Amino acid sequence: VLHVHGLHRDFANTQAHSSWLQRFQQSPEAWGTVHELLSRSGAEEIVQHFAAQTLVTKLQQGHMPDGGSLNKELMQYLRNFWQGPSAVRRQLVIAMVDHQLWRPAAEDGQWISESIRLMSENMDAAPSLVELLLVVPEEAANRKVVVERERRSSFAVSMLQHTRAVFDVLCKAAQGSEALASAALRACARWLHLQHADPALRGQKRAATNTAGGAAGLFCAEVVRTGMVQDHPLVKQAAQLLAESTCSLDLAQSCADVVSEVHALTNETTPHARTAIMLVVQAVVAASRRLLPLAEPYLEKWMPPGSALAQRTAILGRVVGELGGAFTRLVLADAAEAAKSNMAAAPSGALNDLAEVAIHFCRLRNTDIAKCGLDFWYAVLAQHLGATVAEDDPFDEEPIVGQRAKQAEIWLARREAVEAEAQRREAEKPLLQPYIERMVKAHWQAVRFPPEPEQENDFDWDEFVRFRETLSINITEACNIVTPRWIIDHIGTLLEDICARQPIAWQDFDACVFVLTGVAARAAAGKDNVIPRLIELLPQLPYPTQGFKAMLFRNAASRLILFTSGYLALNPEPCKQILRFLTLHHLPAVSALPEGPQPDAKKYSDGLACDSLKTLMTAARKSIVAAEFGAFWKEVVSAVIALVADCRFTVDAR
Repeated sequence: VLHVHGLHRDFANTQAHSSWLQRFQQSPEAWGTVHELLSRSGAEEIVQHFAAQTLVTKLQQGHMPDGGSLNKELMQYLRNFWQGPSAVRRQLVIAMVDHQLWRPAAEDGQWISESIRLMSENMDAAPSLVELLLVVPEEAANRKVVVERERRSSFAVSMLQHTRAVFDVLCKAAQGSEALASAALRACARWLHLQHADPALRGQKRAATNTAGGAAGLFCAEVVRTGMVQDHPLVKQAAQLLAESTCSLDLAQSCADVVSEVHALTNETTPHARTAIMLVVQAVVAASRRLLPLAEPYLEKWMPPGSALAQRTAILGRVVGELGGAFTRLVLADAAEAAKSNMAAAPSGALNDLAEVAIHFCRLRNTDIAKCGLDFWYAVLAQHLGATVAEDDPFDEEPIVGQRAKQAEIWLARREAVEAEAQRREAEKPLLQPYIERMVKAHWQAVRFPPEPEQENDFDWDEFVRFRETLSINITEACNIVTPRWIIDHIGTLLEDICARQPIAWQDFDACVFVLTGVAARAAAGKDNVIPRLIELLPQLPYPTQGFKAMLFRNAASRLILFTSGYLALNPEPCKQILRFLTLHHLPAVSALPEGPQPDAKKYSDGLACDSLKTLMTAARKSIVAAEFGAFWKEVVSAVIALVADCRFTVDAR
């Protein structure tokens, strides 16, 4: 007890107290001390918690006391803490499950049934019962419990046989207080996740993965196939509470956990699977209709990250981000059904609404929340490209020697299916194209900087730069469906409107440059009029000279040159104009910029500008030497030497 107190209060000797307590936990004498501390009342919570945690430490390592029935003792300890403290109660529940993992598999069914019965007899035990049902799936996959893989798997399978009974118990508990309902729904989510331990489901995944060569094939959990999950009142309650968006944040998070696990149980589009997925989709759409109008002002100004609205929107956004693959599969399935009936493809209203929700999330001015929209569209593209990957199985051991040879066979099989894969993608493109076009338009809006960055208290340049780079991946991959030319022409239309307005909205121009650089690598150099026109405009633009926007707009110019150096190398006249612009105007202006509001902003700007010059000079070195009968290179090198002498640049830039 003194060492426990010392661990929390004697900070000068924390390490010594910790070492002593760790040795104590390994000793056989610890059993008696723990029994005394957990059997009597009056001990401090920190002491009781350490005693309960000692039980967990011993049982995870497989240490058992001599004689007696530990299971009965654990239940008796738990009775003393039905009313709390919750931290002690949780450790005791973990100890109960860990102990059972070391017992014979034949006892698992009786153990869970008897534990539920004993705790159901007393209303005071409801929190302990929910805690037990929350912990069972967690400990079944917990590698800290050093049981054999076969025992871990057999325990999980035994527990799965009681899924319906567990759901019924949790449903009854969810009718109590909001805190108990939240815990019950979290436990429900854990049991849904435990379904992945079902040997039949694991077999489906393994067979599909072997066939698809690493990509996730079709699978469906038995609880979805039979309709148990989507028809159960507890799951419906979670979907309804999420849709209403009026419960507490903690309860909303629990509901989101449940619906997230529901749609993760299948990637099929059969009637039962579709019912389960559409339950989730409809809940998300309904919640968005209530929530997103409140977030409408934050399509322009930045959303405070810690606000209640931001937290609730982030909870919903996480589920939205996970639905991209299911959205694609259902859209394609609808089209296939329509084709069988010789009808035009018409996706359900809920799917169209879901696409609009994902677009809305992309545009919200909060990088963490907007990433949920990006995740949705990334999953849509990945599903089309066949780039989905099967999740790791927590009940499998590490890959064994010999699987590599089998993997080679899988890749060989995939090579033989390349032609069929290409045909599939071509057939899907017209169906997905309208959605991806809307995605590209929304992504252009999402990459815009605020017009006056310093006036946005919640704008973080560093986070937004990373967000834009993530978004650029979606833009690049969208070229597989809508073609680079369509994106370039769309940006050209936007540029005409932007340049026609005075003053030019620098943030809109910057967004156009950013999107174009995302597709530049996929487009044939010089085959469009937009990028050449943009390069021609670059030296003439009215660059701001004050504020952070001056640096950001200069960064856009640097980025455009960096990504179009290949085109410039093939076109001597534009190349000469841009080199003069870079060396005589652009880089001197960049060096004169003040430090940005964030420490690395100026260093980033210097580096980007210098990289654009270096890349262009490398790509165009032959034409530079040959230009103007060998006189131009001297002009360029002299200008570069002057830039090297400019001490306002960072050392790395010089």
